[in-house]
Amino acid sequence: MLYGNKQRLNGIGVRMSTIIALQDRDLAFDMFLKNLGNMNLTERLRRSDKIIIKPNLTGGSYLSESSGAITSKDLVERLIGYVTRISPNAEVFILESDSINSDHAYLKFERQNYGELVERYSQVRLYDATRNALRDIPFQGFHFKKAIRLAEIFDTPFFFISLAKVKTHGKAVYTGVLKNQFGCFFPMDKSAYHTKMGKVISDINSFIRPDLSILEMSPAMEGNGPLYGEKVDVGLIFMSDNPLALDLLLAKKTGLNRYNIRYLKFCKASMKNIYSIQADTIVNEDLLNLIPKFKYIPLWNRLIIKTGIIIQKIGWIIEIVGKKIQTMGGKRHESKTEAK
Repeated sequence: MLYGNKQRLNGIGVRMSTIIALQDRDLAFDMFLKNLGNMNLTERLRRSDKIIIKPNLTGGSYLSESSGAITSKDLVERLIGYVTRISPNAEVFILESDSINSDHAYLKFERQNYGELVERYSQVRLYDATRNALRDIPFQGFHFKKAIRLAEIFDTPFFFISLAKVKTHGKAVYTGVLKNQFGCFFPMDKSAYHTKMGKVISDINSFIRPDLSILEMSPAMEGNGPLYGEKVDVGLIFMSDNPLALDLLLAKKTGLNRYNIRYLKFCKASMKNIYSIQADTIVNEDLLNLIPKFKYIPLWNRLIIKTGIIIQKIGWIIEIVGKKIQTMGGKRHESKTEAK
């Protein structure tokens, strides 16, 4: 498999990895800088002239951060302050895309007052991954066989920070760092990809490869997630240079790994040459004992969702067959016309 463009191929191969657990209140600049150093990311961040931050803003056009569904704006601002101190000449892009159940990216930015961050920090830009120009970037993966279409911002070197939340999810079971990158995908209606979500998520992450993953549990969400569940305020934040190991660990600690998390299986297969499935070091491992087992979406609700996805897949197959029949009919008409 070819992962990403040539400028993202440097250092390919499984690296030593670290997971750092912190109390939310402890994520001050000195601690952030220290942990970057522990993961050997400080110089890479300092040399970067383009930093992309992807928060979780699903439902952000009508939900508040107190709902537990979206990333805290305070955390986003803290992170902006930290990275701009380390890399004062870099442009910092806060990236979001449209989603059919949670509206347009620009409405999410507007509802959460992200314009204030642009006014406060001269380096910050809000980036709409749906409305900016798109590029077909050479890539070979599980779903995208020749190229992956993403916003043009991904076509040149970048330092990527995934700023995600731990939540239950009706379709994906668990959502954390890796699922967060599904929001980098440009279509507003991503439902067409729900039947192949595992392959698409693994491909996007194999290309983007988050440099720094920050996973927030202050609060997290259980039950009817990722939008209307119940808050679980664990008060923890995790930092890692290995999004795969971090998600596998948190899925296990919250008790959700006993369910079939299809996209994590694809990610393990596609990213095995990039990330190990377990971190070499877990800092403050005792804090993991604060994580409770999560309530999951009820069985009857899961069956309804699964039925909907199956029907959607059948409809997708019928659509493909219909297009082929239509094309065959057109070619037959052309050949008859030529014969006359």
